[in-house]
Amino acid sequence: MDKPVESRHGPYTIKAGMLHGTATARAFVTGGKAGLVAQADADSIEDAVATLKRDLDGRAATERSHRRHDPASGFDVPTVKEYLQALQVVKPHDAHLVMLRAHALAGEAGLTAGQLAADAGYQSLSAANLQYGLLGRQIAEAIGCDLPASSLRKDADVATGVLARAGAPRESGSFVWVMHPELREAVADYVAMA
Repeated sequence: MDKPVESRHGPYTIKAGMLHGTATARAFVTGGKAGLVAQADADSIEDAVATLKRDLDGRAATERSHRRHDPASGFDVPTVKEYLQALQVVKPHDAHLVMLRAHALAGEAGLTAGQLAADAGYQSLSAANLQYGLLGRQIAEAIGCDLPASSLRKDADVATGVLARAGAPRESGSFVWVMHPELREAVADYVAMA
């Protein structure tokens, strides 16, 4: 492809240009290892990009239609594929990845904020909560999904709700987060790819 023009569309990087005399646009997961996701050819580079964006938007709508609805939070949980692509875009740093792996390994038992903090080496619960919430926001942004609404504060959201749901409290009364099973599977796939 001669001097491709690059642009972003959701979680994708689009590269467009002339390829063997044909206007071609190709989409790749930004920062991912998935290789070519989709391609469109047209009479002009602009038309190829527009066609590719329509195709990607159609795929995203189909993927969203497969989301599981969590009635407890009112949140439509992203699919394994959406989470995996988001992880490839976000590329969680060491402490974030440690928290994700520990949380995924906990399964349906879940983890308390204290356990997540200890696993990642944070000295305080507030630091761990802040970081896990930041990670939730980054993943939501990469997926293009809304954050779950807070049931405690009007007009507030719960970024951690993108990653997990509330579980049964421990005997000590500590709040428990249970990672969404779709994210657990995506974390396992992401770690296996690394």
